Amino acid sequence: MGLLTTGIAWLAGQLAEHAGDEAVYQGDGDSITLTVVSQGDGGDGEYVQRLGDTPEDTVYVSYPPEQGYCGFLVRREQLVLNGVSALPRRGHKIIIGGREFRVSSPDGTLPWKYHPNPASRVWYWIHTKLNEA
Repeated sequence: MGLLTTGIAWLAGQLAEHAGDEAVYQGDGDSITLTVVSQGDGGDGEYVQRLGDTPEDTVYVSYPPEQGYCGFLVRREQLVLNGVSALPRRGHKIIIGGREFRVSSPDGTLPWKYHPNPASRVWYWIHTKLNEA
């Protein structure tokens, strides 16, 4: 493992330890406990996703908390369902503090991306919406 990879893994662990909360992730008939870092948890402010790779085709999509949107960072290594590494999918759930968030995306795009960048692939940034049943 290279020095940069080791450093990124160490920083991810520090973020999870100091800013993370325990949550339950449900999907594909399995339920696991993992650590999430919330971004805009339905009340802390909106978060924005940048779509597009060039200035000409870049669009910013806003996820307003007033509409129940919340982003969660989940360490990729923790998302193991039925004994297999998994990808977040629409309909999966994150349950934290008695609130249930469904994995979704308001504009029909993929409901997750790698964070902070695709090269590191340490975190999934998962888009969710509060389930107000």
